[in-house]
Amino acid sequence: MRAYRIFYLPLLLALLITLFVGIGCGFKKSNSSEIESPQTQGSISYEIMKSNLKSMTDIQWNNFTEKSKGQEISLWEGWIDEIIKTVGGYQVFIDMESPSNSRSASDVLFEVPNNIGNRLKKDQKIIFSGKINCVKNLFEGPQVQIMDVEIPPEIIAEYDFKGEDFEGLTFTTIRTRTSSMTEAQYDIYTKKLTDKKVYEWTGWVCEVKKRFLFGYKIWVDMDSPNDAFNVQEKDICFEVPEEISVKLQKKQKITFSGQIESVWNKSSNIKMEITDVSIKE
Repeated sequence: MRAYRIFYLPLLLALLITLFVGIGCGFKKSNSSEIESPQTQGSISYEIMKSNLKSMTDIQWNNFTEKSKGQEISLWEGWIDEIIKTVGGYQVFIDMESPSNSRSASDVLFEVPNNIGNRLKKDQKIIFSGKINCVKNLFEGPQVQIMDVEIPPEIIAEYDFKGEDFEGLTFTTIRTRTSSMTEAQYDIYTKKLTDKKVYEWTGWVCEVKKRFLFGYKIWVDMDSPNDAFNVQEKDICFEVPEEISVKLQKKQKITFSGQIESVWNKSSNIKMEITDVSIKE
């Protein structure tokens, strides 16, 4: 019996302290009108959610977000912040404020199939409907995950680069084009670059290294080393024979032609490997 009393004594003291602090902080009894805000009724807007997050207590907000699950949203408007490839399609991140606004965040996210994801554009204004899957508190606003998403057909523009001029390509053009693309668009565009010819591109030798088995590989920086903001990026690589590799100097300006074999992204910078290269004397 003594051990029994000792075990429950700390628990009893904790309950008394909690009750005392609660009375001191002015606990108020919650009623249904406080928890079930009228704003949860009918079709809800993102602005209402944002307002509720600021005005509600934690317990009210948790109750509100729980009741929001499965609720329909109709014709929300936002701007595409990013599109990322997933196993079954693409994850679309929406900024509910214009890209011109200094505040930029992924306020809403949802998944779309491949045939829709690769047609959406970064910073494109989009209208969508669906059902709320869950709501989270993200920094200064709610982040809403939507399911069963529907997008008006007129918004889903064809984006397969038909009519794109892939002749006479320059590295600057490719870098500028890809910098404003979503991941979905980038995947399509870079695949179309494969096997395309490059003619008399100019760059500066960044490094020449011996390959593991045979031959030499040269890395070229496509920005001048005299550029104040240049950090000697390795933009393009290709193989060169030994008799040429030993003659090349770091920061030497060279002009080369060849064929694009592969394109990839590293730290938000586009990289390429070129084959069948000839270096202009």
